[in-house]
Amino acid sequence: MTTVVPRQDLVRAKRYLAENLRIDNGMIKKQGELYRYEKGTLTKSWHKRKVVLYHNRLEFYSGNNKKGEVLLNDVEVKMLFESQCQGRKYAFSIRNATGAVGVLLDAEDEAVRRSWVMAIQYQLAVTSHEVNFAPLEI
Repeated sequence: MTTVVPRQDLVRAKRYLAENLRIDNGMIKKQGELYRYEKGTLTKSWHKRKVVLYHNRLEFYSGNNKKGEVLLNDVEVKMLFESQCQGRKYAFSIRNATGAVGVLLDAEDEAVRRSWVMAIQYQLAVTSHEVNFAPLEI
């Protein structure tokens, strides 16, 4: 499947990301705090986690302890309506190739959600074999 994106959208996304992401040794890195929905053996709840976006993965931390990671291979990211995720106004999901939700995240506000979704989508475009998308240049 090939994704066609208007050139002006790509230029706008690259400009936005260049202003909001750091480059470390050629790998895009974004970090911040998000709420992650976690299912334990007895409970299901939202936990505030430090989230770090590297080239092809998201890592989750509680303090300095790594609590997991998600590889961004063959996934898609979707913003959710509040009706799709009760009590969470700024939720988004990362879904695997079958459409099943792999990770459910919630941001503090719309701007934070938008910046994370755009950063992840950019990484997906950069690492995709199906999309001709030049690396971010600053």
